[in-house]
Amino acid sequence: MAGVKGAKQKRHLNKNELNFIVEKLLKIKCGNKIKFCLMENDLAEITSSLKISKESLQRRWKISQDFSNKIIFCHGWEDRLKDDY
Repeated sequence: MAGVKGAKQKRHLNKNELNFIVEKLLKIKCGNKIKFCLMENDLAEITSSLKISKESLQRRWKISQDFSNKIIFCHGWEDRLKDDY
């Protein structure tokens, strides 16, 4: 049976892609949770290198991490320090 025409395949990030992203992430402990923040300039570098959109990056990250962690896209230091994400 063929798939739906135009449907997007969910694809995991490979090990090299994951390592590239992880080295750019900032891990912030917020209560009992760890938040993964990605600054705007690092986001631009990652999306252009991997040739994917911000939304695709978030989706692939969740799939590759068994849906356990979400990346928060930050525009500056004040965004990373807020606790309302």
